[in-house]
Amino acid sequence: NLIMYFTIENPDVKMINELEYAKNMAEKANRAKSDFLSSMSHEIRTPLNAIVGLSEVIKNSDDIDEIHEDANDVVMASKNLLEIVNGILDISKIEADKMEIIESNYNPLEVLKYLTTIAETRIGEKEIELRCNFAEDLPNSLYGDQGKLKQIITNILTNAVKYTEKG
Repeated sequence: NLIMYFTIENPDVKMINELEYAKNMAEKANRAKSDFLSSMSHEIRTPLNAIVGLSEVIKNSDDIDEIHEDANDVVMASKNLLEIVNGILDISKIEADKMEIIESNYNPLEVLKYLTTIAETRIGEKEIELRCNFAEDLPNSLYGDQGKLKQIITNILTNAVKYTEKG
């Protein structure tokens, strides 16, 4: 009986193996969701901090040119936040391993200047200075996923501000 139990396909053993596999897959999906939400909360904070910081500057400023410039930055940060929220809403695509690259033409200098402006608002009272030098031969137009590029550079700049004490 013992030999037959382990050599003939036993429905109970097969069901236990399938349940174990399903449990492992559910745990993996749960970890992926947790990692995703942790990452997204980090990404949401950056444009929100910029919106709040720039709004405070607008509120306390009398210079109309500065107000217009800061208001434009608030609009850009709001659009960035909207892109992030749309990414969160597309979680089903991530779960189905169907992450999309959304390619379009964009001006890299505009993107980089915007992201450095956002990063500068995070510096606050820290004794650090953000210096940016953009290559003169940087093309006026690139084709690619602007949203993913923004996420990567935002993470780099945010971490630089976060982990730099002075300098």
